[in-house]
Amino acid sequence: MITRVIQYLLGGLMLAALLTTGCERKIESKDPVRSLPSRLDAPVDLTVAIGDREVLLNWAMDDSTGVAQYRIYTAIGEASQFTRHDSTTSQEATVSDLPFNQTVRFRVTAVGDNGTESDPSETVSAVVGLLSLLIDDDNMYTGDREVQILLTVPGAAAYVMLSEDSLFGGAVDRIFRSTQSFTLSQGDGPKRVYAKITFTDGSRSAGSVYDEIILDTYASIDSVYFAPTGQTFSAGDTISFYLDAGGELDGEAVVSVPGLNDIDLLDDGSHGDAAAGDGRYSFDYPVPTGLTVTDAKVTGAFTDAAGNRAVAATAPGKVNISSSDLPDSVTLAVGLTDATTARLSWTRTDTEDFESYRVYRDAASPVSLSDDLITIITDRNILSHNDYLPNPGTYFYRVYVFDSQGQYVASNEVSITR
Repeated sequence: MITRVIQYLLGGLMLAALLTTGCERKIESKDPVRSLPSRLDAPVDLTVAIGDREVLLNWAMDDSTGVAQYRIYTAIGEASQFTRHDSTTSQEATVSDLPFNQTVRFRVTAVGDNGTESDPSETVSAVVGLLSLLIDDDNMYTGDREVQILLTVPGAAAYVMLSEDSLFGGAVDRIFRSTQSFTLSQGDGPKRVYAKITFTDGSRSAGSVYDEIILDTYASIDSVYFAPTGQTFSAGDTISFYLDAGGELDGEAVVSVPGLNDIDLLDDGSHGDAAAGDGRYSFDYPVPTGLTVTDAKVTGAFTDAAGNRAVAATAPGKVNISSSDLPDSVTLAVGLTDATTARLSWTRTDTEDFESYRVYRDAASPVSLSDDLITIITDRNILSHNDYLPNPGTYFYRVYVFDSQGQYVASNEVSITR
């Protein structure tokens, strides 16, 4: 009995020892240590620059390691929530698809390679709209160095800087007004004026807001001449007049010849002008009938597109035009062959360079070349024509005799009533 008790005691002691030893052993986990992904810092130094119907955003990162992209958020107005607008891998973005003339707020976040998104940057705001500059109402030319600048801006502007230098070297801010005076640099030629706007919230315009104009303060005539020379012109001949304005385009060129009306010269490739837009103005002038000009000087005048008048110039040589004798007229008579047909008959002309008889009709007197042309007869020996009278009433007639030089003479006027 005692022996069995001792055995029980020894067994309990051994079990206790085993339990004590097991409690002191460390149990190592085979699972890896898991930690939350690191989060990127928020972008800093977010700025907005206002362009024409767009804005340019710029920002920076203290540490851009691990950045996969940036997300741009916008909110229209002061009370609306931000929504994701776009994304980019660079630290700038141009945003153009925004409502006009409303305040838009912007902020940017960074997204890491592991997909985590940073806190947003600070918020900036801008008003998007038309941003433009016009010089002298968008004219192509100016003859004055003093020009007017018209500025259109979205939102409220505080200052403007104007310069012909895109880097604005030496330029200073001036109080913003929508219309500004500006003095162009000396020397004729193309001029470009840039503007940089500072808005009341401290933001500035983006890119280059500019317009161009051509400064033209002087006009001149290189030469005036006509061709052919050394002959006496007559009706039907063509005199070609020329004025070379030294390459100036879009001007007004005129030549004056005593005994003729002023003749406008062209630079559009028509009416004898050889090439459009080369600064050489010309016109093929057909000599009219009944004109006599003796030893007439040809004087050219030119006003350029900027309104400058050149000193008048005279062509070498003189114009002579001799009027040949007019055709012999005919005597016209009329009668009715039946109730609706008029019988016209006339005497024969003795004109040597006869070209045609031309019969004209009108419902009122006098009959002229602007009235209805009834017929043209090129045989001088045909001396009559029958004309149908479409409606009751009185009809008036004349026959014009034309020669080969385009000169003409009218017959007497006759009338008949149906």
